[in-house]
Amino acid sequence: CIRDRNNPSFTKTQKFWILDQLLSTYFNLGDCDQAKIKGNELIALGNEIKEPALIVTSLYKFSAAIRGQARGKCDEKVQGKLFREARFFAQKALILWEKQCSYDLPLKGRILFNAAAAECDDPYGSIAIGISMYREALSVFEKYHQEEYRQRISIRLAKAYLLRGDLKDAWMMINNLETPEVRTKMHLDYLKAQLFIEEKDFKSASKMIEQGLK
Repeated sequence: CIRDRNNPSFTKTQKFWILDQLLSTYFNLGDCDQAKIKGNELIALGNEIKEPALIVTSLYKFSAAIRGQARGKCDEKVQGKLFREARFFAQKALILWEKQCSYDLPLKGRILFNAAAAECDDPYGSIAIGISMYREALSVFEKYHQEEYRQRISIRLAKAYLLRGDLKDAWMMINNLETPEVRTKMHLDYLKAQLFIEEKDFKSASKMIEQGLK
């Protein structure tokens, strides 16, 4: 973390990105209650800085935290309410992006990535809408050569195809996918296991499950 040379304390923008990383860390650990708390703080700080791209970032990150909360709920009514809330903030981020920072296409890709996940993770969401958003986001990250996001979205898109019953399209998305990042590799192994199970290839599924566990 770099400090302002003329000021020993962190600038507000630096604090924003530190808080952003803290939110993401809580999310990755599965502590989405804390991620949502940090998301609220991120929105407040983004509005204080008054930089559109930061406000948009705070909104879609908050949406992701709420989506994570929804996945952990057993009560269908509570879960449904949270998924709707997650989509609301993702849509709010997209509208603000279109009005004030449409020059930043990778940012739109990240918003669409999270908005699509909110559709596909929700048992009552629209997989078709989610797939459309994933495809648009994928084209953005391919254009800007952002490999980590390309890999993550490819896995997410393949999972959406699986949910729709399109196993051939799911395999096409991930057959030649190689990822050096451990967490993404784990998600890839998990998805392959699910596809093998659908195909009744339990031996291959077990192998993928063991790899994912490691």
